[in-house]
Amino acid sequence: MSREPEKNDEREWADEADQPAKHDLADDPTVEHRWTDTASPCTSIIEAVAAATGRQPTELPTLDAHVDGDALDTLLRRGSPSVTIAFEYADTEVLACGDGTVQVTVTDCASASTNE
Repeated sequence: MSREPEKNDEREWADEADQPAKHDLADDPTVEHRWTDTASPCTSIIEAVAAATGRQPTELPTLDAHVDGDALDTLLRRGSPSVTIAFEYADTEVLACGDGTVQVTVTDCASASTNE
């Protein structure tokens, strides 16, 4: 018997704060990640998108072509924990929050790879 995942009420985090939690792309094309003081929010977003889509970070388009990376880092690091920024990037929807969380949802499952 399978249980339907509940939306936004429970987050799964990897043991290491700097490692994105990779989910089965067929069932739940979402990766959640926590950025830390040692990694910029933009770097964490790129790593989470790479994990969600099964690609290497170097295979992704430039993040700065979609958002101003410097402004994004500044808003998330220096803003209120309630700051939330959402945008589309590399066939995903990214939700980055001032509390240190990043959630990436694959919007084009056909482009996501299940290779690990």
